[in-house]
Amino acid sequence: MAASSLSGATRERSMKSHDYSDLIHDAESSPEYWAEVAIGDFTDEICRLLEERKVSRSALARKLGTSAAYITKVLRGNANFTLTSMARLAFALDSQV
Repeated sequence: MAASSLSGATRERSMKSHDYSDLIHDAESSPEYWAEVAIGDFTDEICRLLEERKVSRSALARKLGTSAAYITKVLRGNANFTLTSMARLAFALDSQV
């Protein structure tokens, strides 16, 4: 009986692994997933540029005429990005989107 339950547990793990793989595949097939990846890549690059150029969030906010709270929201990936807002952020750091 233990062998039967062991193979059942193994089978269940295999099914869960397969289900997880399916979820990953489904997510990677959605435009929303890739939009989130692009936002993450963009915000990572903005953070890198801020650090590299020794620019504070407050200084970036002043340059853009916005609040430091908005910059924090942007860097967390919580802002509703448009291509224009992304370009403004990049240009404020002498970079490109």
